[in-house]
Amino acid sequence: MRMTHLKGIFRKHGPLAPVPLYVAYAALPMASLARRVPDVPLTPPAAAPWAVLAALGFLAACAGRENRAPSLPKALGAFALVGLIASAILMYVPDALLSLPVLAGIFRESAPLAYLLFCALWTATFGLPSGRDFIRLGAALGALVVADTAAEFAFAGAAPALRWIGNADMLAVPLLASMCACLGPGDSRSRADTLCRALILFGLAATLSRAALFASIWIVLWLNTASRGRRLVVSGFFALVLAGSFLVAPAPGDAVRYADYWLWVEGFRLFSENPSLLAAGFPVHAPLPMTFSPGMAMIWHQAQGVSPDIGVFLPQIGPFWLRASLAWGALVPVACMTALAVPLSRRPSRMGAGLAACLFAMGMVSPLLYSPATGMVIGLALLTAFSPAMRDDFSTPVSEPVPDSDPEDWDMRPL
Repeated sequence: MRMTHLKGIFRKHGPLAPVPLYVAYAALPMASLARRVPDVPLTPPAAAPWAVLAALGFLAACAGRENRAPSLPKALGAFALVGLIASAILMYVPDALLSLPVLAGIFRESAPLAYLLFCALWTATFGLPSGRDFIRLGAALGALVVADTAAEFAFAGAAPALRWIGNADMLAVPLLASMCACLGPGDSRSRADTLCRALILFGLAATLSRAALFASIWIVLWLNTASRGRRLVVSGFFALVLAGSFLVAPAPGDAVRYADYWLWVEGFRLFSENPSLLAAGFPVHAPLPMTFSPGMAMIWHQAQGVSPDIGVFLPQIGPFWLRASLAWGALVPVACMTALAVPLSRRPSRMGAGLAACLFAMGMVSPLLYSPATGMVIGLALLTAFSPAMRDDFSTPVSEPVPDSDPEDWDMRPL
């Protein structure tokens, strides 16, 4: 597909373009914190905010913009998206689709496509978020994560995987996207911009997500355009935090991490015993043929809150790459990374390369595109990274700053 066919997606930044980012970066962490407050009945469905935004996009597409006639294809696409997300919400209603288990499983496992379609339609209607949106919201989230981690250590003496404001790995994904946005063109030296970058870095460190710290080290060393000394200092800081994370006392919520390790081992075992399933995957509506040892059964019950006797279902699998492989076959992850490599080779972008590293690393430990919050952030970040304003010159040495190609949208120097 020629890039000229994507001009509608790469529309200029509009006032409503960053609204999904506000939801993912600020509204959802604060809602998670509110759930911790006693006597606060706040349990909306996970996809509810995105259904509201899809309805907003649908109305905007039907009304048209700039005094033009309504866009029928976009209106139909938005209408289809409202239906998909509404169906996703039904997945959380007990016994809603017990009569159609196969269809329910297909809907659940197709959620990444719906979220990416949402991002494409949103940007086609309201425009792309700017790099400043990612960076400033990342700074706000970084400050919130640092405060949450400090409070966790003060009250519990540990930093559990399940924080008051959300899962640590899930919080690391938008922070990594913001860090990648700092790799965009521009060289601003204002104190506000320096503070934003610092808050993003300290927020990433405060998550203590080992996959995120590993990805951060790789991004800083190979994609940052700062001086060699600065890159070594920042990557060394992340390496020290990564090593220190193994010394932190485990918390009760860390059973989730041990369950993920076991799922990876069992996943490799299933594929080794059934190589043909590498192409087809397992049935999306049936429990996976995994067997629990007595010790693992206790950890699974603690992590999932359900008895291991009912088996392991695909929605209970956290790592994105493992779940996608078990549902659709191992060729799907390969196709995903290949599809990302094509625009990265045709329209080089340091932000895009950083997001590729984020996808690879965080997909090992988090739901990523299966979660609406992180899926929207990654989708919008990829569209921003491969927009014409974000084209980078990779022939420029990393020790030299990248020339400023769009001073109106980008005034952030590299980390």
